[in-house]
Amino acid sequence: CGGVTVPGICHLCARWKIPTAWGIQAIMTLIKPDNAPRFRRWSFAPEADEVSLVVPDGCIDLLVFSCRNTDRTVIHVTDWDFSPRLVKVTAGTEITGYRLRPGTVLALSEFEHEDFAASSVESAIDGMIKQDDEISEIIDALCLPGNSISGLAKQQGVSERTLQRHFKGLSLPKPSFWRQLGRAR
Repeated sequence: CGGVTVPGICHLCARWKIPTAWGIQAIMTLIKPDNAPRFRRWSFAPEADEVSLVVPDGCIDLLVFSCRNTDRTVIHVTDWDFSPRLVKVTAGTEITGYRLRPGTVLALSEFEHEDFAASSVESAIDGMIKQDDEISEIIDALCLPGNSISGLAKQQGVSERTLQRHFKGLSLPKPSFWRQLGRAR
């Protein structure tokens, strides 16, 4: 994705950039949930109406939309993007986003059942993130050149189909989605 500013971490999508020569075992040993941020905060406030292109990156975002014109605030959790899409943002709208690490899930319903003020979202979000450490490691490995879904499944001691079911059970896109993202990068 090209947003690397801190050695090893992309500031745009919190994705680890690992040299491919390290091999899967070294990667799976190195990448631990406490090594990587679980989410990154960002903001956007266009001065004029704007249309932006959103491309798939394997991340979902929790978005807090604040409209200066109406004083209304809305919280929204994005879904997985499987293809590029256009998004229109009107002037006067301020967006504060929390980009979750690839493979991390957060249900909007968890925010609807509680009475969250927009200012308290950041403190609440960390406790509501659903992340399977093993799957996060597999996603990171799938994005590296030379790794295959069947090879990673075998390394985990499961079949390719079992790995797909595990992803589905966590409400994540199929392993092939993550592999394709890795190729695009």
